[in-house]
Amino acid sequence: MRLKFSFKQTPIVLAFLVVLSYGLILPFMGYFMDDWYLIWYKHLFGAINFPAYFSVDRPLMGYFYVVANFLLGNTESALLWQIFGLFTRWLCVFALWKFLNTLWPNAKRQNSLVAMLAAVFPGFVQQWIAIIYSFFFFCLACFFFSLTLMLKAVRTPKRFWPYLILSITLGFYSYAAAEFYFGLELIRPVVLYIEYSKSNPLIKTRIRKTLQYWIPFLLIFLVYAIWRVFFFESVNHGVMITGQLSQGLVSMLNGLFTKIYQAAIDGGVNAWTNPLNLSNYPTRGVIPLFILGLVVVSFVCISFWFVRTVKTMGVEDETLEKLWPREAFWLAVFSLVVAVIPFWAADLPVDYLYPYDRFLLAYLLGSCLLLVVFLDGKKTGWYLLIFLIAIATGYQLNTSIRFKNSWQQQSDFFWQLTWRAPSLKENTILITDDLPFSKYFSGTSLMAPLNMIYAPELESHTIPYLILLNTYQDDIVSNFVREGKIKFDFRSF
Repeated sequence: MRLKFSFKQTPIVLAFLVVLSYGLILPFMGYFMDDWYLIWYKHLFGAINFPAYFSVDRPLMGYFYVVANFLLGNTESALLWQIFGLFTRWLCVFALWKFLNTLWPNAKRQNSLVAMLAAVFPGFVQQWIAIIYSFFFFCLACFFFSLTLMLKAVRTPKRFWPYLILSITLGFYSYAAAEFYFGLELIRPVVLYIEYSKSNPLIKTRIRKTLQYWIPFLLIFLVYAIWRVFFFESVNHGVMITGQLSQGLVSMLNGLFTKIYQAAIDGGVNAWTNPLNLSNYPTRGVIPLFILGLVVVSFVCISFWFVRTVKTMGVEDETLEKLWPREAFWLAVFSLVVAVIPFWAADLPVDYLYPYDRFLLAYLLGSCLLLVVFLDGKKTGWYLLIFLIAIATGYQLNTSIRFKNSWQQQSDFFWQLTWRAPSLKENTILITDDLPFSKYFSGTSLMAPLNMIYAPELESHTIPYLILLNTYQDDIVSNFVREGKIKFDFRSF
């Protein structure tokens, strides 16, 4: 039986890329950064109390973890959470692929290339902080599914209301729960305009219909924005627009345009060129050979499948060849512009390097789509895109090895600590300038294993042990004096 090649197999290819990029050393991963105190909180008070835990920050976030913990059997297994993180990553890029296929059903080649780039997007390198980022990938998947359902609603009058209500619900949750994707919600009218341009030659008609169907989404968006700016103050991410306005309108606009440009360059250019920098990789041992082998394998496999699949498609429609690059270009550019809104409003830095690469998740659509617009069309461009996919796969594997090494160092640290200091008095603070593995851990995150080890029977929000990385938390202890009182609050602890 001869194997048939089709772009319908893209979800399988996406799963292949996700496993290859992030899953090869998954059994050797543990908990990092925020994941530690989420596990600790659940361990002490149960997953059902997560809504209260996030009430001071992201009120809708806790419900995701109630459901996720139920689906995973209330597990504390790092491996199961890492696998769940892989699933949400795949779900996100699958949802993106479905959206693109719904918007441009005749651009299957381009849509698959965008989704494959998104699967290995090197602008985000925190996949293994799996508990936290499973939520953010889920929210981004909700956004893409919302766009798909919106298109189905305007195309299917008989099912308009069910599709519309579900689209509004998923879209609202995606930005109200995560906030990363608040700006992306503004690409919705562009999507609607592209949809109506297919059947309405008059620009006035396209604009009228776009506004008509965008209004319910816009009203909910504005109500949430007013609530978030004027009535809810997050303990971690406050809105800083008032402070920026105090510096003058010209200064504020200049800062905004600078941030738009810098973030777009980081998300669209630096994110893809950084994996080509050889200084990011080890130069000795078997690891560089292993990474090189992975790059070669992924390049050969993706090239073989992609070229064979393209051959089965036949001649491409001339109208598509003219319209798709233009429509995709403007959608990509607009998404890169509006994506910055929540980070500008909260005065947060956006970068292609850890730890602020997390904000580039909002740039995933625009970055990958724009890359395909520029390079798709000829075989040379296809192979260059597949080369970037392969390089990004190796880059993500290289990063996973760093996470694995950091986890091993942290495990060794606590083994040494418990062996050398088997018992510590309550109200003890461990202080150090830094730790060899502190890149993927913080003092607040290490507070969790410290208390789980030395206070296993703890049932209170008042914690008996604290660890401070003085380099990053020097505001907690202003000066070291005998019998000094130290008060430290972190969320509910």
